Parts: sequence; structure tokens; C-alpha cells
Amino acid sequence: MPEDWRSADVVPLHKKGSKHLRENYRPISLTSIVCKISEKIVRNRITSFWQNQDVINRNQFGFLQGRSTTTQLLSTIQDFAKSRNSTCATNAIFLDLAKAFDSVPHERLLIKLRNLGLKGNLLNWLRHFLTCRKQRVVLRGTFSEWAPVVSGTSEGTIHGPILFVSYINDIADCVSSNIKLYADDTKIYRELHNPTSDIQMPQSDLDSIGHWANRWQLLYVSMRKSVKLCV
Repeated sequence: MPEDWRSADVVPLHKKGSKHLRENYRPISLTSIVCKISEKIVRNRITSFWQNQDVINRNQFGFLQGRSTTTQLLSTIQDFAKSRNSTCATNAIFLDLAKAFDSVPHERLLIKLRNLGLKGNLLNWLRHFLTCRKQRVVLRGTFSEWAPVVSGTSEGTIHGPILFVSYINDIADCVSSNIKLYADDTKIYRELHNPTSDIQMPQSDLDSIGHWANRWQLLYVSMRKSVKLCV
């Protein structure tokens, strides 16, 4: 793959708060337009293959055709409504990944891509796409030194989101509760028929997700826990 295709200019975009604090900026990666065209062709073929093979978890709603935050919300509300109509409480836990797209280790990602059926020249192409990348910060016409990109699914690229989705595809296998995913946002929930005993199951699911995250070198943060009671 040409070196220019693996180079990115990072532009800081102000999000909120003081403009003097760097944590208030979102880094936007600008990459080669020619590479994006090539990526789009390859991504469409990959997603079509995965859909035909039905390998992407049905509880994942991020960056997939015909799925969105709206479809995930409607699916979740339907489950909550069924529980409420049955006069059952619902225990829900909301999770988020810290620096999710930037933390994915390349070799582990390639292993998962191979397990999802990508082999041969295509897998080699993706390996070249992910590795030996570099980036620099651009601010008001001034450029920083080039720095290597040693992990992550290459923010600002066409492939990045779908590669991340493939990396966390098996997380649903770790829990016994219902689970809904939108990229790195995760919620798990279950009915509480017996609050005394059923309350332990979400904790077991959290422990399983923690073990999964440690194994695949990701970190879950921003946990919020709530119990929805029917009246």
C-alpha cells in the first residue's frame, strides 16, 4: 500500500468548554481521498460477505446497513415494555469503552478478522492498511513531527468503524443477560423476577465483560447502574 495512503493529518476540532484545554478538542484525521475510494469498495464487499454469512452479532447496531441508534432504541424499549406489562423490574447497566477506536491492538484485530472468514490477499491488504501508519498534527498551517500509529482502527478512515465492530463482535457471548451494542456503547439488562437472587446475575455479567476486556486489551469505563421498577 502506498505510504501516502497510510498517512494522516490530525486537525483539532473544539467540542466544548475552554479552548485552552486540549481535552476539550476532538482529533479529526484527514486521510487520502484515493484511499477512501478504495476502502469503500473493500468495505462494501466485506460487509456484504459478513451479512451473507450472518457472522455479525444481531445485537450490534453500529455502522451496519439498516441499523441505527433509532432501531436499537426501539428494540430496547420494546423489551422494557414487555417487562413492565408483566410487572417485572428491569435491571440495566450502561457501559462505555475508554478510547475505544484508538486502543485496538492490530495483531489481535487481524486474528479476529481471520476468524470471521477474511483470508489471503484481502487479509494481507488489511494488514498493510493497519500497520506502519503515521500521523501529524496540523494547526494554522503549522505541522508537527510525524508520529507512528501503533494501535487503533485508524480514525478518519472508511474501514475504521466496521473493523472495530468486528473486534467486539464476540462480547455478547460473555453475558447471560440481554445486550445491546452501538459501536463501543454497551448496555446489558435483565428482568428481576426475584430481586434477592437475580441481582447477582448482572454482577456476574460485569465480571465476564471485565475478563473479556482484559484479554483483548480494552477498558470499560463510565458505568451507570439503575433499576427500573414497575408500578
